[in-house]
Amino acid sequence: MGAVAAALVAVVTGPQILLQLRSDYASGTGEIEPLALQDGSKVILSARSAITQDFSHGGRRIGLLEGEAWFDVAHDPSRPFTVQAEDMTVTVTGTAFDVGMTDETLSVSVARGSVRVERAGRRPVVAALKPGQRLTVDRQTGKAASLAVSSLEIGAWRGGRLAVRNASVSEVVEVLQRHFSGRIILRGDALRMARVTGVYDLGDPVGSLQILLNSSGANMTHITPWLILVSAPDPHP
Repeated sequence: MGAVAAALVAVVTGPQILLQLRSDYASGTGEIEPLALQDGSKVILSARSAITQDFSHGGRRIGLLEGEAWFDVAHDPSRPFTVQAEDMTVTVTGTAFDVGMTDETLSVSVARGSVRVERAGRRPVVAALKPGQRLTVDRQTGKAASLAVSSLEIGAWRGGRLAVRNASVSEVVEVLQRHFSGRIILRGDALRMARVTGVYDLGDPVGSLQILLNSSGANMTHITPWLILVSAPDPHP
């Protein structure tokens, strides 16, 4: 069991160490990290999230490497503030907004002001978002969708809550994973792609995982305190 635990620690912490080396700021498992940038802008990193910062040559450029971040940007029309998440660029002069990245999607939600979103690729995206709007882009297909969201949903993770609407089970599990000091393995394509809507407690990722799975009848097995296996319900009980 000791060897298994050691191997699991390496699997979980190894990528985090590499991410920290690539980033200027990074948060750990279950950490919500507030930051003050040199221009007066404020950033809050969600758990297991990382950004780079480049304020050279009169610019204000942030790169989101992983996870999710809330930005409250100091107003300066002469120096646009940009956030790069993969091949999606968000440009503002002064506003409050959230940018998120999962294995499946990129998302931008606006709480105050307005932002311009651009994404290159086979299916280019150009959109202007106002308060209460969210744009979600499928990272595989490039398909973009916009919807109205309440101010309580935007950046709800800052208060320890995960608010999702028509999200896949795999996306929710990925976010809960950022708050769990171990590994959650999700098996079964149908279960992974099942859609859910709800509010989950990030302070209790295991309890939230159980609530998430209750409606689907999926099985959750604790292999060790640091390893949880989630599998689709048995079709022939």
